[in-house]
Amino acid sequence: MKKGSKVMPNIEKLRSCGTHAPYMRPVYPTKTFPNLYTLATGLYPESHGIVGNSMYDPVFDA
Repeated sequence: MKKGSKVMPNIEKLRSCGTHAPYMRPVYPTKTFPNLYTLATGLYPESHGIVGNSMYDPVFDA
């Protein structure tokens, strides 16, 4: 990441001061929201309930 630290200094700062992983294994279904909520909660989609990119509220029918 030597070259990248000059191109993206903010990303390098986040990496050096925070946490990072050498790789990620996406959850199924491989959509944006399920993966973000899995990262945030540490739970699989069947536990946190987010299984798609769209939300539906039955109370407001929207």
